[in-house]
Amino acid sequence: MVRKRDGGMTKTGTIACAALALALTLLLCGCAQKQATTEIFAMDTVMDLTAYGKKADDGINAAISIINSMDTLLDPENERSKTYEINHAMGSPVVVNEQIAKMLRTAQTVYERTNGAFDLTTYPLSKLWGFIDQNYRVPSDAEIERLLPCVDMSKVQLAATDDSANSLVTMPADMALSFGAVAKGCASDYAIQAMRAAGVTSGVVSLGGNVQTL
Repeated sequence: MVRKRDGGMTKTGTIACAALALALTLLLCGCAQKQATTEIFAMDTVMDLTAYGKKADDGINAAISIINSMDTLLDPENERSKTYEINHAMGSPVVVNEQIAKMLRTAQTVYERTNGAFDLTTYPLSKLWGFIDQNYRVPSDAEIERLLPCVDMSKVQLAATDDSANSLVTMPADMALSFGAVAKGCASDYAIQAMRAAGVTSGVVSLGGNVQTL
C-alpha cells in the first residue's frame, strides 16, 4: 500500500481498498446465493437439474415441466405421443409442432451429411433386437433383411402448413421412427430456455450425459 510521508493514505490506496472490499462483498454474496437441485427420471434416464439465485425454484419447476412435456410428446411407445401418431398414421400426414419439426430438420441434415449413417428410422431394428422392451436377442439375418427396406430417413417428408407454428410429417406406412438419438439434446436446450425465461441466470442441466450450462 502506498502511503504519504506523514503516514496518511494516498487517493490511489483508498481506491484500491474500496475495490478490494467490494470484491470481497460480491464474492460472499455469490457464495451465499440460493441453490435448488433436483433429480428426475425421464426419457429412460436419470436427469440432474441445478439452478442458482432468487428464482432457482421457479427455474427448476419450469425445466421439469418442459422435459416431462417432451417426454410424453416423443415416447414412441406412448399411445398419446405425437411420435406414436406419426408411426401409426399409415402414410397419412400428421401435424406436428415446431419442436418436432426442428428436430426432424436437424436429423435430416445430419442424415445427409453422414451419408445415411445417422437415421431416426432404425426404430424397427431397435425393437427387433429387444432394445425397447429389454427382451434382448440376436435376430436372424432373414429378420434383419426383411426390415432393412423400412429404414430410410430420406423418405420422411416435412412440409409447411398455413399455420407457421406447425408442419406436416409424412412417411411410408411400413416405417417407424424414434427421436431417442436427439431428444435429450433438444430437451436440454429447451430446459435451459425455460430456466432463463423463469428468471434464472445461472444453472446446469445434465440429461443422461447431455450437459448444458446457463
